[in-house]
Amino acid sequence: MDKINFISFPRTATTYCCEAFKIALPNYHSQIIYHKIDSLKKEKNVVTVVRKPELAIRSTLEIYKKNDVDLYLDWYIEFMEETLNRLDDIFVTTFDEVTNDINKVINKYCMKKNIKNPHLINTKFLLDRLKTSCPGNIPAKRKYKTFEKKILYSNKFSTANNIYNKILKSIVELPG
Repeated sequence: MDKINFISFPRTATTYCCEAFKIALPNYHSQIIYHKIDSLKKEKNVVTVVRKPELAIRSTLEIYKKNDVDLYLDWYIEFMEETLNRLDDIFVTTFDEVTNDINKVINKYCMKKNIKNPHLINTKFLLDRLKTSCPGNIPAKRKYKTFEKKILYSNKFSTANNIYNKILKSIVELPG
């Protein structure tokens, strides 16, 4: 059985994406290798979900209850640099694509890998399944504003944002 490795920065809808792939492609073993930069460097058949740095960092800070914005920005920058280095041999999608149209993401992956007939995903069913199996991954609405200024005014934010935008430009579908 072929394996699909999901390796992303925290709080990017990776669990949601992986669970959707498990349903859509039952003949493949979909697994999450949580946030490991070394795994991102060496694993084959990788799916990475990217998210705007301010949103990924803000959500990560809230979940991990730590205040060190620069620590998480350094981690984000290192992770995104490695993603940028591997764009030619990994499948990259965005948080917005995953959360807005997971079937489109799966179809793009299948087209790239020449996989036929993925199952369609019922997003309500998938969300209900995730709420049951891993409730901590779907956070309640929280107040993120306390971290927002710290992130946006950090000296490292512009570097993180530039890398994110380079990745985004590389994966955007051109019309026609």
